[in-house]
Amino acid sequence: MDSKGVKMQIYNIETKAIISGEEIKELDDCFILTSTDERNDMQTTIRCLKPTWNKVICKETCLQRITSQLNQLTQNTVLGVDELSNNTDTLMMRITLKNVKNKSLLIYNKQNKTTYIDCWFISSRFLDQAIEDYLTNKED
Repeated sequence: MDSKGVKMQIYNIETKAIISGEEIKELDDCFILTSTDERNDMQTTIRCLKPTWNKVICKETCLQRITSQLNQLTQNTVLGVDELSNNTDTLMMRITLKNVKNKSLLIYNKQNKTTYIDCWFISSRFLDQAIEDYLTNKED
């Protein structure tokens, strides 16, 4: 369990399999899964190597990371982001700004991995990584 008492979850980026458990420990190069069979008094340990296996990141954490990266590009004027649509080609998100009535639109092209905000091309590998993490890791 993590510090909040929630079972840790990891997923395989190739098979999309998800494993959750109380006995998952994260090391620099892998995750260690330990299970105990009390009936047979046996303990099984499995190593899941990184980068094939990653920690599942909740949707809210992913959205906060995108907001944080947008604030790195602006003068801390972004209050938050919401997903509008997520299809096979494009992710569209609404950006809520401080002291601005109208919302901005973020469009992320999944095929060529490009980001546009209100039709302006945005080049930020950190923002792109936060969006990719959102697309691959979020759990609902």
